[in-house]
Amino acid sequence: MLEKLDLEDCALVTDSTLAQLAVHCPRLNTLVLSHCDQVTDEGIARLAEGLCGTDQLQTLAMDNCPLLTDAALEHLGSNCRKLCQLDLYDCQLITKQGINSLEIFVASSLKLLDHTRNSQLTCVR
Repeated sequence: MLEKLDLEDCALVTDSTLAQLAVHCPRLNTLVLSHCDQVTDEGIARLAEGLCGTDQLQTLAMDNCPLLTDAALEHLGSNCRKLCQLDLYDCQLITKQGINSLEIFVASSLKLLDHTRNSQLTCVR
């Protein structure tokens, strides 16, 4: 079964794509969605509810996904308790509040959080 998938720069990746991944790839532990500019909070919610219920997803890259907001982080935090690495480089709509809400849930598992090049954030904690 598929465990790692790199969809970086795939312009056709949508929220529907993520919903299908959540259903059909239950062992997926690494997913790269960087530069997928059609992905929204709703897609991340569906992914988190599906994949993270199995505690499989550990690494998620969402660099430069311009439509993602703090709501995506809330879905990840409340569903993805085993998340070890999260890349949010250049996600301009993510704020300190979103990062803090994520860390409440995954502080014990999260080892790497990249939120550089984000004008909404300066120093988090």
